[in-house]
Amino acid sequence: MPQRVRPLLPEARDTVESARRMLRYGRPVPGTVAAAYLRSRELEHAGDQPALPLPPRCLYRPSAKEPKGSDTYHPALMAAVTDLSGTVMAVGRTWLAPDGRAKAAVRDRRRTLGNQLGHGVRFPGTVPDLMVAGERVETVLSVQGVLPAVPHVAALSGAHLAALILPPGLRHLYIARDDDPAGRRGAATLRRRAETAGILVSDLDPRADDFNTDLCHLGPRDLALHLALQLNPNDAVASLQFEEAMAA
Repeated sequence: MPQRVRPLLPEARDTVESARRMLRYGRPVPGTVAAAYLRSRELEHAGDQPALPLPPRCLYRPSAKEPKGSDTYHPALMAAVTDLSGTVMAVGRTWLAPDGRAKAAVRDRRRTLGNQLGHGVRFPGTVPDLMVAGERVETVLSVQGVLPAVPHVAALSGAHLAALILPPGLRHLYIARDDDPAGRRGAATLRRRAETAGILVSDLDPRADDFNTDLCHLGPRDLALHLALQLNPNDAVASLQFEEAMAA
């Protein structure tokens, strides 16, 4: 009796290439729904960041816990997740309400497509041996407004913050952690890994649950004052950027 041949499984979808293709359809943020969202989060300075394109529309497919057949399209803020060389490895998506003043009314408002592990959304700076790392894009951009010359990276979650690959030559790492259990765990793991590699680590602690909440409640000047107390005085460039933020 001939053996039954099992059908071949379909090849796994190349999610990294899908992420890169999705980003190619994006357009600059200024004048879009994403610009309104950033404005609502007090992040107007981030509107020209090339890492944050906006797709014309972005499909939201419901998870297994949602009703089937309820695919919908929403505006979305995309975030390019890259490796240390700048190669796109994934894309983060935050679905937005039609007016951009809040996130969309869907179950999973944030999702990532591609290979996210170890990589992050990068906002370049001019200081080669300092870096600020945090979770959400909004959190990291809030700190970047005070320290614009320092490179920043958003890992997009506490677990991925813990696994972030650190660049060679890094001297001092600031961890802008979220004040919740996942944020504290991710920051603690990243601290241990960095210190094992001989990198100086300083925590940046928010007054509320995260730095974007601080920015929205305190304003940029008081956020700068709050951060100033946590900056290492030996980092001349970091101090210079604080002075510029205070003078603005």
